[in-house]
Amino acid sequence: MRIFLQSAALMGSLAVSGIPYQKWVRFFWPLLAVWFILGAVFVVVAQVIGYH
Repeated sequence: MRIFLQSAALMGSLAVSGIPYQKWVRFFWPLLAVWFILGAVFVVVAQVIGYH
C-alpha cells in the first residue's frame, strides 16, 4: 500500500532507523486524519465567526 509519494529523506530516515514503511504508514494515517479534521473544524469556525 504505497499511496504517499516517497521522498528520499523519508525513505532514508526510515531505513537508518530500522522502521518498516508499512509500520510508518499505520502510524501516520491516523495522525494525518486528525490534522485534516482539525483544519476543517478551524476553517468552519473561522467562517462562522466571520474571521477575515
